[in-house]
Amino acid sequence: MIFKQKITYQDAEIFVKKRRGVANPNPGFGIQLIFFYKRLYEPFADFPYNPRVFVIGSHELEDPGRIVCRMIFEPLYKNQEGTLSNRDNDLALDPRGVFVV
Repeated sequence: MIFKQKITYQDAEIFVKKRRGVANPNPGFGIQLIFFYKRLYEPFADFPYNPRVFVIGSHELEDPGRIVCRMIFEPLYKNQEGTLSNRDNDLALDPRGVFVV
């Protein structure tokens, strides 16, 4: 609905819940749908993550040949002050993966 009818997540959720009252998407999925709408229909500069890093890989154990691209929302290389850091506890890109920045 977000892609085909160009409606926001909030409008889509209301629409679905009116027809199926037990519909209750988990919060993480809701956030992904909100960001999906923003990436499609709002100005590029309004999207809050910079740089935009995507991981490409298998999504399901049952179907490892199905490859998907999903955005990473965790900070990958900056500490709280916004400077580059190489400390052991910072997140890093897994060298076994494929990433698009």
